[in-house]
Amino acid sequence: MAVTPAQLAFASWQAEEEKERQRNVMLARNYYEGVHETFLTERLRTFLNARADHEFNLNVVRQVVDVVAERLILLEMDTAEADTADGSRTPLQQWADRAWTDADLDILQADVHEGAGRDGEYFILVDWNAETGTANLTPHQRYVDPQFDGDGDGCKAHYPNDNTRQKMSYASKRWIEQVDIGVARSRLNLYYPDRVEKYDWNGGDWRPTRDVGDSGWPIPWVRPDGTPRGIPVIHFRNTFDMRPESWDAIPLQRSINKALIDLMATGDLTAFRIYTAFGFIPTSDGQPLKQDGSNAARLGPAQIIGSPKSPTEAAFNAIDGADVTPIIGQLEALIGWLAVVTSTPKSRLTFGRQVAAEGTLQEMNEGLFAKCRKRQFMFDRAWVKCFEMARMLANDYGSAGLDEETAFTPAWEAIQSRNTADQQNEWAIKKTLGVPTEQIWSEMGYTSEQISAMKLSDEYQARLGMMQMSLVATQAGGAQSSVPAQSAA
Repeated sequence: MAVTPAQLAFASWQAEEEKERQRNVMLARNYYEGVHETFLTERLRTFLNARADHEFNLNVVRQVVDVVAERLILLEMDTAEADTADGSRTPLQQWADRAWTDADLDILQADVHEGAGRDGEYFILVDWNAETGTANLTPHQRYVDPQFDGDGDGCKAHYPNDNTRQKMSYASKRWIEQVDIGVARSRLNLYYPDRVEKYDWNGGDWRPTRDVGDSGWPIPWVRPDGTPRGIPVIHFRNTFDMRPESWDAIPLQRSINKALIDLMATGDLTAFRIYTAFGFIPTSDGQPLKQDGSNAARLGPAQIIGSPKSPTEAAFNAIDGADVTPIIGQLEALIGWLAVVTSTPKSRLTFGRQVAAEGTLQEMNEGLFAKCRKRQFMFDRAWVKCFEMARMLANDYGSAGLDEETAFTPAWEAIQSRNTADQQNEWAIKKTLGVPTEQIWSEMGYTSEQISAMKLSDEYQARLGMMQMSLVATQAGGAQSSVPAQSAA
């Protein structure tokens, strides 16, 4: 019996390296969520009110991921087209704006960038919604099997020889489908450039299946002229090897948690002042200590401890608690090392009495800026693929008639923050050098829609009129001055 592609895919899922990959994804996901392997004594668990060991930690891993995701802000999807003569948006740009709004990309992009940094990779499935007449952009996390504490729902990208620098061969998606109350089945879809294959698990093997409305099996994924559309699952990779952003931080996170537990335990056992009484036992009522200890003295503010014995017969002393400063220093050092190995600004992980100067802070952030630029490069092409696939579906299913030769250009918010004076000086220099006003407006953060509206304003049109009049006057003056010169010759 021939081996089906579904069986081959399932064998791939079961490969040991795939299992290890899923374990690592789940480990990174847990550390981001604050589910860490910590171990508390019964005493610590009691006074910290921790029901489980993992409830107590100092989670800095989340900051390592979020500090990158926060700077990856996609402003809009531009096109390589100039606005029309009247300053309005081109049909393709208008469609891109609507697609952005329909997909709610202001919110969706944050989930994608955060998920890719957390797990090392993330996915968007692009398909057509016949009811709304728009393309769906549906986010999916990396698949992790329930045997590794995953939810059994997600995608995986398949590359030749697992080399992510090559072109993706196909993508797979697995999930648990609720068929009826208390009845569920495992599903598997394989997405190829020219077809989609659907399977369900019958308890011993994957078998082809069809959903209501499917035209056949497999489902052709081709354009009206028969050419393949391409894989509709877009792969967002944090790095080429799909490394979670916090991977280097996890060992140090464990050390930080250990140091914090040591600090709490030391403070509980030795950091309090201990009082000692010699020659008598202090009691709350001045009577001898009862057998059950119910009248033992408890120290409190403004309380006086007395004894009928003479000073030579009795003494009441105090032993100061141990200094926990060295443990605090160790904890701060570990956080500092974590900041170094992850290129995360230390100011996001800890605090101090001294505030670094602006120039020093910018220099300290250079590692973060470089890392963010790399991630932006990785995500840039993936977002373009999402819009290219959505445009293709709009033309094939919605008869949109959109130009497919024009490229999409993602517009990102600047990663590196600069002070206002530096930005104003740079814009002034560019204006002097003849950089178009629209380009400067774009760098100032205005969207294409806002720029188009400003170009239609009365003030802008008046300035254009003055510039044209000045240009005509200059050309006329040059022509008049040339006539005497020719006559004199």
